[in-house]
Amino acid sequence: MNRKDDIVVSDIMEKITGSLLLPERAYFFDTTLRDGEQTPGISFTHNEKLSIAQALNELGIDIIEAGFPVISQGDFEACRDIAKMGLDSEAPFSNPAIVFATARPKSL
Repeated sequence: MNRKDDIVVSDIMEKITGSLLLPERAYFFDTTLRDGEQTPGISFTHNEKLSIAQALNELGIDIIEAGFPVISQGDFEACRDIAKMGLDSEAPFSNPAIVFATARPKSL
């Protein structure tokens, strides 16, 4: 610690960050189309989902969780169409649109 007049300045951040291995960049993962739609009173149309995905892509979001296709035919179609949009991504895979899925013993 350094003492400057009556103010004590801690060097704890230097000690902590000195041992961190930080990545070169952070990737942004957006869940608006799945988790956001679970908000009470919120329901997106097919076209709204496509527009939101396009807007997120234009904002530079790396990974877009397109939805949960097993929930309904509409969600399946929206996920499929978002995946076909050809969105850009610098994430370590080619298509930034992903889907939420579960694997339960009963469904396998």
